[in-house]
Amino acid sequence: MSIKEDQWVWIIVYGQDGNEQMLGQHDGETDVSFIPCFLTKEEAINGLGLLSKNTNTAYSMQAILYEDLKRYSKDNGFWVFVLKASGEIIERLSP
Repeated sequence: MSIKEDQWVWIIVYGQDGNEQMLGQHDGETDVSFIPCFLTKEEAINGLGLLSKNTNTAYSMQAILYEDLKRYSKDNGFWVFVLKASGEIIERLSP
């Protein structure tokens, strides 16, 4: 599957008013840091339970253009993993 540059994807964010951050993950086995994204808001909501996160933090789902996510991840040294709600990786994009 190939995600289009102008396609909206869903990411998970945390933080307060103008200081939001994307939820990143780190795979210790492969030493890869990545930003998980999902094709629908429902998949993001369901996939949140599979991700490592701080239990005392509020999370929300936000839509972002795939091209903007790619640019951000590249600038910050993250991979992008497009995931299904089950955690299955649909697509990987290296920084």
